[in-house]
Amino acid sequence: SYSFVDTEDASTGMRLANSPQHMLKFNMVAPVFNQYADAGIEFQYMSDRTLPRGGTTGGYGITNLTLSSQKVYERLELSASIYNVFDKQYADPVSEELTQGSIIQDGRNLRIKASYTF
Repeated sequence: SYSFVDTEDASTGMRLANSPQHMLKFNMVAPVFNQYADAGIEFQYMSDRTLPRGGTTGGYGITNLTLSSQKVYERLELSASIYNVFDKQYADPVSEELTQGSIIQDGRNLRIKASYTF
């Protein structure tokens, strides 16, 4: 999916804070291991955003990977995901009430999940 947004403050003519012009998301999932599991890849891109008190955050692109089981044992499902695979450093704007203009987001993360249905 792709979004193009052209936001503007009517009184100043400036782009609205925390409003990216371009957002892109790509997802693909395919069966693996004789169709006992699915492997997925996701890419997200967001262009730069204006900070509430001036300046901008840089645009960024991150990649996420997921491996998930259909059913490991009866009603048990497992998944493992790596978020921000390439450890991209990026920041998100914050509201005017906070002293800093942006907050650096997490780098690479691993999540392991087990679900059992009763």
